[in-house]
Amino acid sequence: VGLDPNRFRRRPHHPWSEAGPIKLAWCGELIPRKDPKAAIDAACAIRRRGFDVHLDMLGDGPLASKLKVPSEPGLEVVLVGHADPLEYFYSAHALVQTSRWEGLPRVALEAVALGRPTVGFDVKGVQDIPGAYRAPEGDIDELARQAIMAATHGPRDLPLTDDLSYECA
Repeated sequence: VGLDPNRFRRRPHHPWSEAGPIKLAWCGELIPRKDPKAAIDAACAIRRRGFDVHLDMLGDGPLASKLKVPSEPGLEVVLVGHADPLEYFYSAHALVQTSRWEGLPRVALEAVALGRPTVGFDVKGVQDIPGAYRAPEGDIDELARQAIMAATHGPRDLPLTDDLSYECA
């Protein structure tokens, strides 16, 4: 298990500044275990704190038609559907993981390889992501706070991209 080092090239992370919205990405299957509603709730919590926020949600699944996307100034949630995550991750200040548990959260490893921090609940799988900003499971306000920290402070304790490669050294 590993990543293609030629596809996942690290780019500098540009921390959020007050010049624009906090940009977040979420990627996964839209199913109860992945809890995509929690990502939307976290974006709303960030907005309630006075920050503009843009959340791109990549993926599809049975919850796609059931998610309520809020519409208010300063809050943009885009249900992208299936898409190559690279450019979304590169443009994001952080990846948000809202799963109730994960085996190997591959999208988080991809974000790490690209130099983007991951924010998620302190659950199996996410606990193993290098430098992850974690919130207690289900604590949306703390998840929002951690997302703001990740956006402003950027990645921490990231391994070299080559260390995430599927190629043997």
